[in-house]
Amino acid sequence: MRNPVTNYKVEEGGVMSFDITIPIGMPMANAWDFDCSLEVNPELLTEYNESNQADFLLLPENCYTLIPKASFISGKSTSNATIKINIADDLKFGKYILPVELTECSMPTFTIKEDANSYLAAIIYQKHIEETELKEIKLTEDMISSNARTEDFESLEARTQLINVIDGDINTSFHSYWAFHGFPSDFSELPYIEVKLPRVYSGFKFSYVTRTQANGSNNGNGNPQELNIYTSEDGVNFTLLNTLSDDLPLSEMGATYESGMMLPISGLFRYLRIESTHAKEAGLNAMAIAELNLWVAE
Repeated sequence: MRNPVTNYKVEEGGVMSFDITIPIGMPMANAWDFDCSLEVNPELLTEYNESNQADFLLLPENCYTLIPKASFISGKSTSNATIKINIADDLKFGKYILPVELTECSMPTFTIKEDANSYLAAIIYQKHIEETELKEIKLTEDMISSNARTEDFESLEARTQLINVIDGDINTSFHSYWAFHGFPSDFSELPYIEVKLPRVYSGFKFSYVTRTQANGSNNGNGNPQELNIYTSEDGVNFTLLNTLSDDLPLSEMGATYESGMMLPISGLFRYLRIESTHAKEAGLNAMAIAELNLWVAE
């Protein structure tokens, strides 16, 4: 058994019942027949949430059956424990963990290794959404923000300001405050754009347009090469939902990228954060885009 969380995504209307197999091993040849006992230990979930600033819930008892015994037979040094998952009709969308612990062994001379005796099965239960349910939402100035607005650091011309991403003109753009080869030295964060919606939604997709030559790009050097997508319900605790790099317009000017539909892990979101890990220009810690659009689902 091992300690890290293993994710299992379940979508409404999809496969609601399945088995989880947990491998258990011993570090030597086995010449005995014996059993190991397993049980659900909620304290493991508390420890995980506290250590990772997470907010997983305990999977309700009516959603699983844990087979409480795993048997070893002579000649085999591995066995499997089994959890039968059966999502209940009344389970709310969200993220859950079933924390399983290996507690006892019928061989009195054997010791269970404490740092490898648990298995955290994360059940991510999400609403099913058809892409046709997505509706474009009109972004306004009070809905968008950034940790790297150039205008918050120094006075530059208006063509770099954040509001340009919602003005409908691809020939104006937002260029984040930036660090290039260590200058300026007082900014080392990864730049992001954050959207605060008026209420919670259950899914989304977004698109953006890269800068054109008309607003200062002659080689797409500020184009994002990789984007981290975060969601949050409260604007404080953000969860990494996806990391995008495939199919991004890495150097093209005035090019449009449209994401696929995304479902937040918790089932709902109000805040969306789009973070650029690096730009096309080597050493340029910046983000430059011309337009940003967002579609959401109830």
